[in-house]
Amino acid sequence: MVAAFVIAHTDGRDRYFSARTAARPAFRRRGLARAAKAHSLRLARAAGYREAFTGNDDGNAPMLAINRGLGYQTFATEWRYIHDLTGPA
Repeated sequence: MVAAFVIAHTDGRDRYFSARTAARPAFRRRGLARAAKAHSLRLARAAGYREAFTGNDDGNAPMLAINRGLGYQTFATEWRYIHDLTGPA
């Protein structure tokens, strides 16, 4: 059984992007998501990647804390909009 994982993408040159980091609910608050993300960053560095990016919802305080602790800094912000297509245009 997988307790925590990271899904990563790269550009094949020098950029690594952590697209998803998660821990199963039964295994949360044990540091496993942080450990998985830190290990993934070490693997990326060893593979020669020079820049690491990640995305984070601003309401996910635990992951924001993990990312800050791993040295990530705010690079850009994003706004998302939704339009209900069942109502008038």
